[in-house]
Amino acid sequence: MDTPELRGVRILADLNNAQLHALLRYGSIAEFSPGQIICRQGETSESLFLVLEGKVGVYVNEAHGNEIHLRTIESGGHFGEIGVLEGGNRTATVKALSQCKLFRFDAKAFQDLLKAPELAAPFLHGLSRSLAIRLTDLTNRVGALWSLKDFWTI
Repeated sequence: MDTPELRGVRILADLNNAQLHALLRYGSIAEFSPGQIICRQGETSESLFLVLEGKVGVYVNEAHGNEIHLRTIESGGHFGEIGVLEGGNRTATVKALSQCKLFRFDAKAFQDLLKAPELAAPFLHGLSRSLAIRLTDLTNRVGALWSLKDFWTI
């Protein structure tokens, strides 16, 4: 793999070419076919994924067993950060919606990356920015749903 594929990942926007090249040693490529499950809700969470090519869908199973589509992540996105930051079990299932090429960091490689200051700071800055955008979106959605609460009362 070469660094131009990583250049398209939004959380890596602040990394220069030398940093992107150094980042290659911390992960590996994984490919998935449409419909293939990449990770399953409830499993031990051990990896962070960068979407180099393709689309993935993120789903949760609610209490009655129904699968709820939360979002679609396309090339340039990422998922699995909760697992490498917090540990524990996967909070959602992720499936390939198209042929996908992902760059995978396992938990140990992620911890090793954090010990490399020239990579850790820009990587974590990009990841933090992405998480802040996602939190803002969720806050707005919850606010909109809360404003409809009276319509749902029976």
